[in-house]
Amino acid sequence: DSGIDLKGTARGLINTLSGKGKQGGSTITQQYVKNYYLSQDQTVTRKLKELVISLKVDRKKSKEDILAGYINTSYYGRNAYGIQAAAQAYYQVDAQKLSVAQGAYLASLLQAPSQYDWAVASKTGKKLVQARWNYTLDNMVEMHWLDAGKRAGLKFPVPKEPKGAPGMEGQTGYLVET
Repeated sequence: DSGIDLKGTARGLINTLSGKGKQGGSTITQQYVKNYYLSQDQTVTRKLKELVISLKVDRKKSKEDILAGYINTSYYGRNAYGIQAAAQAYYQVDAQKLSVAQGAYLASLLQAPSQYDWAVASKTGKKLVQARWNYTLDNMVEMHWLDAGKRAGLKFPVPKEPKGAPGMEGQTGYLVET
């Protein structure tokens, strides 16, 4: 991509100005810029800053660096920002030890972390995240990043239950949660 999606950005600006709420349409570069350089505010000013910075970032950084920045600053749910925190939160492993199936689940989470967290997802949410997981893997095959035979053998990697915060067991945890 060129770093910005003018049609998606224009649609988002129109929706923000007309009070229709936020809407997707940002490129990975724009999302990285929003995560790393700006706030999450849904304002026209922030969106315009995002466009300008995205063009500069796209000229100065490689796509690999932008993608790395994006996955290391994005929110994955379970209070996890970045792929390392997400790997720990969902699978209790370091990011470098994630399987392809687990990595695809974490990539799929980025679209809707709260809705797609297996531990709290509704039946519909679980179906949606499995569909998104399949979509992610199918795209990996299409881009020749994953062998079709290996893809066919992958099973959905159900994440582990979330760990409680240290020191929040028993009555203390109950009182904090209530």
